[in-house]
Amino acid sequence: MLIGTLSFTKHADAKSGGQADDNGITQEEVQGNAVWSDDYQRFFDLKKEGPIVPGLKQGLVPQDVDYIESKDWFVISNYRDGDLSSMITIVDAKTGLLIKSFQLENEDGTPYVLHSGGVATVSKRHLWIASGSEVNYIKLADIIHSNKKLISFEGHFHVDSRASFVDYKNGVLWVGDFANGDKYPTKESHHIVNRDNELYTGWVAGYRLDEKRELIPEGKPKNPDGSIVPDLVLSIPDKIQGMGFLDNELVLSESYGRFNKSYLWFYKNPLSENPHKTIDLSGNSVPVWFLDSQTYKDSLTMTPLSGGMREQGGELYVIFESGAEKYLNGSYALDRMQILNMFKDKEQKLAKVRELTESYGASGDLKDPLKGQLMNKLQQAEHQLEAGSTDHAVSHLEDFLEAVNNKAMQEYITSDAKDALSGQVNDLLDIWKVK
Repeated sequence: MLIGTLSFTKHADAKSGGQADDNGITQEEVQGNAVWSDDYQRFFDLKKEGPIVPGLKQGLVPQDVDYIESKDWFVISNYRDGDLSSMITIVDAKTGLLIKSFQLENEDGTPYVLHSGGVATVSKRHLWIASGSEVNYIKLADIIHSNKKLISFEGHFHVDSRASFVDYKNGVLWVGDFANGDKYPTKESHHIVNRDNELYTGWVAGYRLDEKRELIPEGKPKNPDGSIVPDLVLSIPDKIQGMGFLDNELVLSESYGRFNKSYLWFYKNPLSENPHKTIDLSGNSVPVWFLDSQTYKDSLTMTPLSGGMREQGGELYVIFESGAEKYLNGSYALDRMQILNMFKDKEQKLAKVRELTESYGASGDLKDPLKGQLMNKLQQAEHQLEAGSTDHAVSHLEDFLEAVNNKAMQEYITSDAKDALSGQVNDLLDIWKVK
C-alpha cells in the first residue's frame, strides 16, 4: 500500500493539535535551531514533511519508526531520561495525528527504562523493541486493541549485538550494533577486517524466525555469555543508528552528535551472493557479508541526529531525534517525520544525462544519427523509470553506452563528449545497477 502521500483527514480516534492522550502525550511543533549547510540541499530537494512526532514537549526522544499495515498506523519508539519508562506512540498514517501511546513495561510489570532502540512489525504478529543486547516482543493484537496506558512485553531474547536498532525482512530479524570506540564498545568477535582492509567493529546479527510462532526458535546455540548465536551477520561501519531495506538496497542511518551531519548510506543488498566470509562463533559456522566499498552505491547527507527508518511505497520515512527537548540546542531541529522520495532522486540523475546529451547536440559535439539514437535510448529509460522498473531503465542505459562507444559512430561524436557521457552514465549505473 502506498502511503507516501498523506491526506490528513481527521479520524475519530485521532487527537488533534495539542490535545493530550491518556498518558498526557501531545503532538505539537517545537522551535529549535536551523543552521543551514549547502550539503543538505539534496536532502531538502528529496524530502517532504510527514506527521509531527508526538511527545516532543513531554520529554520523548524518538528513535525509530515502523508501520502496522492492517491499521495504517505508524509506530514510533521513544526513550525518556531518568527513571521514566520508554514509550511507543501510535500515529494514524492518513490523518498524521496521534491515536494513542503506551508506557513500556518488562514482563514482570516493572518499568522498561532502557534506551529504546527500534521497532519492527513482524508478519502482522509482533512488535519488537531492542536495547541492551536484548530484543523484547509484544503481540501486535495487544497494541491494536488495548486502550490502557501501559503495555508489557510478552517475552525477550538475549542477542549477539548491542541491540541498538532492529529491523525485519523476509523472515529474518536483524539486530544491530551502534559502535563507536571505547564509549560504545562491541565484543571482540564483532571486530572484522572488511574487503577494503578496514576494521569494522560493529555488526548486525540476523535471526531466522520460525514460521509457526514467528519467534527465534527454541534450542538455538548460545555463546558463553548466553547470547544466541546468529544465523547471519552483516558487518557494518561505526555510528549506525538504524537500518532499512529499499528495493534491492540496504540502507544504513549514521549519526552521532547534535552538531554533526547525519548520513544515509545505500548499499547493494549482498545477501543473495555467496558469503564474503565465514566466522566461528562458539563452534558454529556463521556466514558474513560486508557493507563496504564493494557493495556501496550512494549516500545522502542530512541534518543531525537521524534515527531509524521505514520503507513504504518506494519512499523512506526517517525519524530524527533533533526535535526532542534535550537536543533543541543542536544545529538543526526537525520535529516531523521526514519522507524521502528516492524515485525522484533517480529521475533527477537521469535528467542530468539528458541535459548533457542535449547540450552536446546543441554545440555540435554530438550529431545525428547518433544523437537521435541516444535521445531515443534516454526516452525509453525515462519511460521505464516512470513505470517503476529500474532494471529495464538500466538496460536502456546500457544500450546508450553501447551506442556511444560504437566504432561505426565515432565520426558523429567528439572524444570529449564521448568521455563525459560515458562517465556520467557509468556513474548512474554504479548507483542503480544490482550486480
